[in-house]
Amino acid sequence: MKIYICAHKPFKAPIPKECGNIYYLIQAGRKVNQPWDKCIGDDTGDSISELNLYINELTALYWIWKNTSNEYVGLCHYRRYFLSRPITQDMIEIPILSEEQAKEILKDYDIITRFKYFEHSDSIKRNQFFQITGIDIFNKTYDIIRKWMFLRQPAYIRHLDFVLGSSGFFPCTMFVTRKKIMDAYCKWLFSFLLDAVKDFDVKNLPNNQVRIFSYWGEILFTVWLINQNLRIKQLPWWMPPEER
Repeated sequence: MKIYICAHKPFKAPIPKECGNIYYLIQAGRKVNQPWDKCIGDDTGDSISELNLYINELTALYWIWKNTSNEYVGLCHYRRYFLSRPITQDMIEIPILSEEQAKEILKDYDIITRFKYFEHSDSIKRNQFFQITGIDIFNKTYDIIRKWMFLRQPAYIRHLDFVLGSSGFFPCTMFVTRKKIMDAYCKWLFSFLLDAVKDFDVKNLPNNQVRIFSYWGEILFTVWLINQNLRIKQLPWWMPPEER
């Protein structure tokens, strides 16, 4: 098992020894960021590291898909970690998910995700995208995502519209699962997402919009999950105080 901690800059991972030797740092976008020699990068082998500014952690996900072969695999972030149980005030140490705990969960479940995030006032379409990027850029990229999904994965169009019209999704592309399940997801996602990115001029977008396709990645993770009939174990997550 390897759970990759994705980061674009140097940081110290708060992983206790009790978690086992399963957490590995990976620099996302090493081709376009200052290289960090304390970890592996996503710019070797079969890579799309140069797209990191636009799709963020998905360049690391692509690298893991194409260049690794562990039976179990996961992805979290330098700012977000899976917990084995909720944090309480009397805890001395943060209960970050360990190898033993993850494998025990995966005896009964197919994939571990973060707890589903729910918008409180409206649908994802009206909040998640509108607040971050503006409805205009959402509409333009929606048309392109829908176009390429229809060409490559037409069976998922109705699931895309269902998720966008709902109030919940699985955020941040965080998971732990068997590699064959991750491979199936990546084969699906990248069959149309990379074409969509190339089909839209992301380079000329302002900073608050240049990451639009990375936000789409979070929604598309949910679109895929709800069509797989997988046993999903949702876990709490933790953000280090210095990263808040």
